[in-house]
Amino acid sequence: MKKNLTSVLFQKKILLRMKLTFLLLLVFSMQITASVSMHGQVTLKMQNESIRDVFKEIETQSPYRFFYNEAFADLNKRININVDDRDINSTLDELLLMSDMSYKVLDNNLVVIAPRKELQQHAVTGRITDAGTGESLPGVSIIIQGTTIGTTSNIDGEYSLAIPEPGSVIIFSYVGYLSRRIVVEDQRTIDVSLEIDYAGLDEVVVVGFGTQRRVNLTGAVTAVTGEQLSRRQVGQTSMALQGVAPGVVVTQRSGQPGRDGGVISIRGKTTLGDSNPLVLVDGISMSLNEIDPSMIESISVLKDASSASIYGSRAANGVILVTTKRAQRDVLSVSYNTYAGYQQPTAIPQIVGAIDHMLLSNEAYTNIGATQLYSDAYIDEYRSGMATNSDRYPDTDWYDLVLQGSGLMQSHFLSVSGGTDRIRMVGTLGYYEQDGIMKNSDFRRYTIRLNSDMDLTDNFAAQFDVHIKQSNLNEPSRGTGSAIHWSGRIPSNQLAVLSDGRWGQGWNGDNPLAFTRDGGLNTLEQPSVTLNLGLNYQPFEWMRMDINYSPNYWQQNRNQFNKSVQTYLWDGSPTYRSPERSSNNTYHNRYFSNNLRGTINISESFKRHNITLLTGFQLEDFRADHLQGY
Repeated sequence: MKKNLTSVLFQKKILLRMKLTFLLLLVFSMQITASVSMHGQVTLKMQNESIRDVFKEIETQSPYRFFYNEAFADLNKRININVDDRDINSTLDELLLMSDMSYKVLDNNLVVIAPRKELQQHAVTGRITDAGTGESLPGVSIIIQGTTIGTTSNIDGEYSLAIPEPGSVIIFSYVGYLSRRIVVEDQRTIDVSLEIDYAGLDEVVVVGFGTQRRVNLTGAVTAVTGEQLSRRQVGQTSMALQGVAPGVVVTQRSGQPGRDGGVISIRGKTTLGDSNPLVLVDGISMSLNEIDPSMIESISVLKDASSASIYGSRAANGVILVTTKRAQRDVLSVSYNTYAGYQQPTAIPQIVGAIDHMLLSNEAYTNIGATQLYSDAYIDEYRSGMATNSDRYPDTDWYDLVLQGSGLMQSHFLSVSGGTDRIRMVGTLGYYEQDGIMKNSDFRRYTIRLNSDMDLTDNFAAQFDVHIKQSNLNEPSRGTGSAIHWSGRIPSNQLAVLSDGRWGQGWNGDNPLAFTRDGGLNTLEQPSVTLNLGLNYQPFEWMRMDINYSPNYWQQNRNQFNKSVQTYLWDGSPTYRSPERSSNNTYHNRYFSNNLRGTINISESFKRHNITLLTGFQLEDFRADHLQGY
């Protein structure tokens, strides 16, 4: 009986403790939990809790589920929140008020948490039309200012664009129309009407053997101003065209000084052979890199057959017409442009060191079932000996040793122009210097140009232009490409240079450090002189006759001295000699061409009609002399 009474009392105590515990848990949970009604109302009372914990609490007590990136730092921010019977939107507004996060409630009670800027994006749609006719404008370029976000209008002039944040500026641009800029706040639909750019249509564009107003052009012609080109600090003028003319692709295949010009293709590659366009500077065929960008007034790119056909088969890959600057009447102008900088490699492959090379080589041999190339004892010996005997145990960073050129570059360009109403002249002096990121690689260019115009009578004028250029290029006799090739192939446990200055054997005598510093030089000198003599006569306002004679002389003087380099083992004993004997090759090439061309241009307007007639001839001859000695 006593035992049963004790058991009953014990059960009552347990029950009492359970009730008290449940009561305490209930009181505690009322302080930190939430309840959500059938209508989505939320009640939260939480103190010093992280935002992540608040999300989890809402998920526990509601049908809402949160989707977010665990890496968001603001998820760990601690807050106090006290809301009573509120909807999910107002609750999250208060919860995320002091953070950089925002939210969006989707279907099925899914709540997306993301950075505030991302969720502020919204789409803008609309239609673009001609302001005068109301017709749709397809292909209009639409871009958000300062970004790469953009699109184009479809055939009906319609567009859709995602706006990253309020206050973004949309730029609408279309060939032949004035561009428009519109600031976007919370608009969802923006219809735009563009007005015709009448000033642009009156622009004079250089075309084959003459000029035309842009409004009269039917061919594909792109004009680039000299101001656009002169702002670019490039060593070769061909690179200044990169990205400024639609349909013109400029590919740079080397960064070596003097060889860093671009390969130009217009509307893609059109042949398996030579796909370079025809380049004419003031009507004379020459390389675009012969002219300093500061001397260019404008460039016209003739891209299709209708615009380039007048030049015949040479224009199969397009034509680039360069017009140089000329002096203005009664205006004296002196200008000096200069810049300086340096170049450095941007993406050098990270090559493993000597120890890692041996370990990985052993692993490769093991994987194919062969005996390891380096024993563990030798690797331990090598590791301990690198600090005390770098000749015997080298750890060579070939790229670091070979690419030690300064990379300095500088350009100076002086221009003086002026004259009277009858005689006008512009003279320029240019100097460009570029040192490579490899020793013994550099480039120098000197240019002199004189453009003169003389009005002999009211309807008879003459032109006399002179262009003189001298360029000097130096490079290691085996070329910079060979040095780069071997620097990436020779392992780090091969010796480059001994501590006493003698050359290590490299890889069976191929030591890129040795042949770039001590293997001889390849020098290339290229002087050239180009004249342009012109006469033009205009007997009537509607008729103009021109005749031009342009002789062109240039040379290539190349001297290649390939010096034999003796290499040594770590103990100083001689090993390979590469090449076996020194050699010297000399090349002299001379080129001379004549260009005689004459045109008669008749142009007359009758009310709203224009008639233009062009007739002419062109005669060219070319001579080349070659002399080689070795």
